[in-house]
Amino acid sequence: MKKKVNRSYSHKELFCLYFPGSTLHSASTQLSKWITRDKELREVLAGAGYIPRQR
Repeated sequence: MKKKVNRSYSHKELFCLYFPGSTLHSASTQLSKWITRDKELREVLAGAGYIPRQR
């Protein structure tokens, strides 16, 4: 059985995984809107240390 590995993904990696047919700019915008609209996701991300617009 293959061991599942927990790891962090960069924004660029997430863009490519969730929006494979989009440009990086378009995918970035879509992912940001997705996070903004989903209160539960924002709360989970905040609890994990996510800070919007932080580089």
